[in-house]
Amino acid sequence: MADRLQLTHTPQMENAVMVISFSGWMDGGGVSTATMEWLLDTLDASQFGLIHGEGFYVESFPAPMEIAALVRPHVRIEDGIVKQFTLPGGTFSVVPTEKLVLLQAREPNCNWDTFADCILTVARQTGVTTIYFIGSVGSAVPHTRRAPMIASVSDEIMKQKLEPLGVRFTNYEGPASFASYLLARAPHNGVAMANLVVEIPAYVHSANPKCTETAIRTLCALLSLRPDLDDLRATSDDWEKKLTAKIVDHPELSEHIEQLEASYDDDVFDQHLGDLKMWLEERGIRVD
Repeated sequence: MADRLQLTHTPQMENAVMVISFSGWMDGGGVSTATMEWLLDTLDASQFGLIHGEGFYVESFPAPMEIAALVRPHVRIEDGIVKQFTLPGGTFSVVPTEKLVLLQAREPNCNWDTFADCILTVARQTGVTTIYFIGSVGSAVPHTRRAPMIASVSDEIMKQKLEPLGVRFTNYEGPASFASYLLARAPHNGVAMANLVVEIPAYVHSANPKCTETAIRTLCALLSLRPDLDDLRATSDDWEKKLTAKIVDHPELSEHIEQLEASYDDDVFDQHLGDLKMWLEERGIRVD
């Protein structure tokens, strides 16, 4: 592992938090990537370490160009001259004033155990006791409503911490992400962890600023950050209006979205009604 992890220095903090973003799997609408970029820019983070990608990624496989492009390294050529060649990997940044470590990476394809060792080593050395992964997944939700967020957690204490934020806890069985693998390992390394996944409209394939806003607001609440989010709100509203205007030209899709809206609203109503009933029963209140 020593040859994969390179730190320029080791920030020393207590009870620090690490936020992780992965491109690739569970980055629908670019939510994970955009959230991390916002954190890096807004919090003026400084880089202190790298995870070298060699041995962690599939860099090519036989497939049509548009599919193979998803895994290949990135190159930038200007006037015939190579200006930048970027291999996949991960970068660690720190915001000491907030006791915050940020990891931006592409989800590894291979050697998950070693990649996790790198992350958990940095967590231990920098005083991180809590990790949040932020991701997104396509779901049957309308773009006109607040994006729901589901979570999987390392323990009941973390669950209690997230419940006031309106996060729902997932029941899932199927193909696993690296974030789930890290979640399984974290408690055995003295770290609490939560995977926070925004449910995005499955019919939208472009960048999704509205769902990114949901992710950022949730993290800000968890991290006790109070930045100005007015620009995020304006961008989100503008995106929703433009998308709605485009959908008007597709009657079948419009009808489908109306059905999604009705299901969403019924579900929210049922949830709130259930909470109200429980509240009334606990207090013995009944009005006939």
